[in-house]
Amino acid sequence: MQNIIFQISISLNLDRINQRRRRKRIFLSISLLGVFLFPYFLQAQQWQPVGLEGQWVHVLAIDPVDANIFYAGCVARDKEGGLYRSTNGGATWESLLNEDVWDFDFNPQNPDIIYVCSGRIFKSIDKGNTWSYADSGTVNAERAAGMFGPLAINPNQPDMLLVSQTYGLTLRTSIMYKTENAGRSWRRLASPPYGASALAVDPFCDNTVYAGDKAADYVAYRSKDFGETWEQWQDVGPHAYHVHDIKIVSIDSVVFHIIARGGAGIYISQDGGKTWEQKNEGLPEGSIITQVCLVDSTFYTSTFEFFDPGKSAVYKSSIDLIDWTPVGSFDAFQLVSIRALLYSEYYNKLFAGTSKGIFCYDLPVSVKIVSKQKPQSFSLKQNYPNPFNNNTVIEYELRIPAQVILDIYDINGKLIKRLVNDRKAIGIYRAIFSSKQLGSGVYFYRLKTDSFSETRKLLLVK
Repeated sequence: MQNIIFQISISLNLDRINQRRRRKRIFLSISLLGVFLFPYFLQAQQWQPVGLEGQWVHVLAIDPVDANIFYAGCVARDKEGGLYRSTNGGATWESLLNEDVWDFDFNPQNPDIIYVCSGRIFKSIDKGNTWSYADSGTVNAERAAGMFGPLAINPNQPDMLLVSQTYGLTLRTSIMYKTENAGRSWRRLASPPYGASALAVDPFCDNTVYAGDKAADYVAYRSKDFGETWEQWQDVGPHAYHVHDIKIVSIDSVVFHIIARGGAGIYISQDGGKTWEQKNEGLPEGSIITQVCLVDSTFYTSTFEFFDPGKSAVYKSSIDLIDWTPVGSFDAFQLVSIRALLYSEYYNKLFAGTSKGIFCYDLPVSVKIVSKQKPQSFSLKQNYPNPFNNNTVIEYELRIPAQVILDIYDINGKLIKRLVNDRKAIGIYRAIFSSKQLGSGVYFYRLKTDSFSETRKLLLVK
């Protein structure tokens, strides 16, 4: 009997041991699955809502003087349209104008002056606190139901503006207007055949402006006399979706003309528009391209799918080798369309204006090479400004290629943030450190390579 009891006891103990082992295997499997899935979970949550929930955000802009100030223009969908201003990265918004906003821009020589395109053209001379009409000669009873936008301002003659007006309920018609006295009077111009869905002023060529077509046309257009006459500029063949965005940027003295042309994709020219390359590698077929944004030497573009507008996405690519890869995901938010894409150096974030409000994406810390000359030694410079309030610049020099680690520590030696962990070529570099989540106090930053290490102190004052 004792032997039987002993055998039963052993059997029960073995069962308990096996159960514990199975639980451990299940727990380990779940843990490993979590390890593998966690990066994908993070990726799915990278874009985060930051304000104006439920609004259709059509345009975004940063104040030219104070980079902490954001402006967002909305058009009526579920809620009323309007122009809004934020001074805290989109956490809260102040209403400036209760009108649909299709476009707006600042006077390049006096940023207190703002123009807004709506059903009328509005102008403010005090940063949006008060408004007046600036569309004399462009609106009459026949076209009162039309909308204005896009808008272009001549940077060398800021009282000279171009604006496109679209009207008509069934057969949409576009008219181009020009003012040379800041909106007191306007002249009607001969516009591109299908009107302008996008206008872009060339900062590198006086009085030159580009217009994107609004229909299945073959070309985009260029004017060398700020809208008086237009010529065919870019021939990419017919397509069913118009030009959504045009950008003209310079990188290392090379001027890039970039067009986001609906379903036809991204087109880039480096010779003033004489020749073009279609740059769609990595973009899903059938995507509608809406916006292009440049951050340092990286392109970002926004898309949505024609047969499933809820699938909006943002992609990025290096300018050296165009190969688009996804940036985060909007799947959890059921977006309809991304209409605005903007980079803020102040917050080091990418902001997207969508049909569900504004979303943001944290970019990696900005590290720029400012000189490729060969320094005589490794060195870590004192940050500037110091003391600082929000952002500060940390500069370092590499005399040979090296694996670089640049860390921020608190006064107790705790690692706060790793700014750089990458192999860098010879040169002089600048890293931007943002302190928005830290409190006032003394911090330290350390540069470390295989053969060099140096630590310096920085002071944060809020």
